[in-house]
Amino acid sequence: MGRRCLCDTIKPILKLSQLLGVIPLNLDHEKNSAGEKTGSCELTFNWKSLSTFLNTSFIFFFLLISPIAHSEIRDRMSIVFSGTDLYAFSLQTVAMVLETTILLTVGRLYQGKFSRGWSSLNEVFHAICDSADDLKQIKLGSYITALIIMMEGVFFFIFMYLTSHRVLLYQSCTALLIGTFVISLTLIIPYIMSTLFLFICLLIRSHFLKISEMLKTVVTKQNSPKLSSKIDALRILHEQLCQTVTYFEDFFGFQVLLTLCTCCFTVTVGAYACIIHDTSSPQGKELTGAWGMQLYCAAIFILLILISGQLVTNAAASPGPVLNAIPLTELDQLSQIQVTAFLSKISAFPTKMSAVKITTISTTFLASAATNITTYLLVLMQFKLSVENRFDDDVENLTSQVGGFEMDPSTEPIFYNVTTPESLAFLTESL
Repeated sequence: MGRRCLCDTIKPILKLSQLLGVIPLNLDHEKNSAGEKTGSCELTFNWKSLSTFLNTSFIFFFLLISPIAHSEIRDRMSIVFSGTDLYAFSLQTVAMVLETTILLTVGRLYQGKFSRGWSSLNEVFHAICDSADDLKQIKLGSYITALIIMMEGVFFFIFMYLTSHRVLLYQSCTALLIGTFVISLTLIIPYIMSTLFLFICLLIRSHFLKISEMLKTVVTKQNSPKLSSKIDALRILHEQLCQTVTYFEDFFGFQVLLTLCTCCFTVTVGAYACIIHDTSSPQGKELTGAWGMQLYCAAIFILLILISGQLVTNAAASPGPVLNAIPLTELDQLSQIQVTAFLSKISAFPTKMSAVKITTISTTFLASAATNITTYLLVLMQFKLSVENRFDDDVENLTSQVGGFEMDPSTEPIFYNVTTPESLAFLTESL
């Protein structure tokens, strides 16, 4: 029977990432002479593989539609929106298309970082967790999450198509299908990337916690022979795991930063859309539901990314309390040196997930994000209210001017609908 392989733990997420081109890499397993898996796997790049073909196809597809996306999206949205609303909503949709294009392109350019990070994590896995059962929950969670993503992907496509069909009445069926397919991909691909980032961070966290558990077991036997060498071995594994974090940070850094920025913008626009739309009409309900769904997805992406980074940060520092609880006076000199070196590294150089060294990926990002989202939401609402108040004042002024004219009683009065900009323009020219 072959040894356990690390890829078995998150295989559904890896497969989805390969199918959507998020990681254009192939899983290669080493086998012994009997044809059994040795438990070692590598992610390698192959031009002829399906994942590489899909990644390339999606990149060229989005690069092809990106130049025309802005004008097309603006024309379609002009049926429903106008003014600042048209600008904000079309810009947000174009930003999602550009985000997806960049995510796929960065995945191709930095695929070597992911491959090295996976190899390093695989080595630590066989060193400390090869026979452990603490990864079963992650494996179960990966299958459940993959099922949820596939179901939500189908739901996104159907919901967006029906919404577009009801709102954009004059669009052909082919145009609606292509547009719905594009919008669905702009939701699903960042979803897959955020989920892959989450499960990679969960694997890293599990290994950090395993090192802390092994360290606690070692230090409780202070009189055991070769105590210093055992502590040193765990310190080296911890260092290697920290280097693994650096590899994955290089791969996910720019993608995570771009996704966080785009999601904050989407949350702002989505919340604004849900507030201003009139839900009394069927069209208003459809639009509110569509933007509400995008707001929900963006919030999920933000939480997945920030919680993942926080888990790694906390787990990397988990050996600290164990080392602080060790009475150094009861250890030999070599063991004291190893404990001090281990503790100094954790305290002086804490391991944290960062996005291109610009910001730390942790839950502290939520406070600044919430502040910025609220600020820009208030600005949009104030601008909307000022435009509506100015429009109402113009209507009132024109109504009072029309009321000042003397009319022949024998002439049938003409009533104007002064609630539209066209009527206002007509009345202004008449006066």
